[in-house]
Amino acid sequence: MTSHVAQSLTVERSASHIDTADSRLRGLINQVSSYVGASRPEQEVVLFTDNAEALARVMGRTHEAHKALAPEQIQEFDIAV
Repeated sequence: MTSHVAQSLTVERSASHIDTADSRLRGLINQVSSYVGASRPEQEVVLFTDNAEALARVMGRTHEAHKALAPEQIQEFDIAV
């Protein structure tokens, strides 16, 4: 089950594998996904990782959505279009 599916569920136990070295997962593992994965179970959470020392850093990433600037914002920053 993915963390997206688990968002509205409560389970007894949860196990997660977090590969801290896989750069393809950089945008997926952050504070929000870590909270969802750890807050679903009532009894037990088990984490598996390739690097325990890097785990807190990876799970502590903030999620920043990249957005385009509106035309007014572009003019505000005096950026040439």
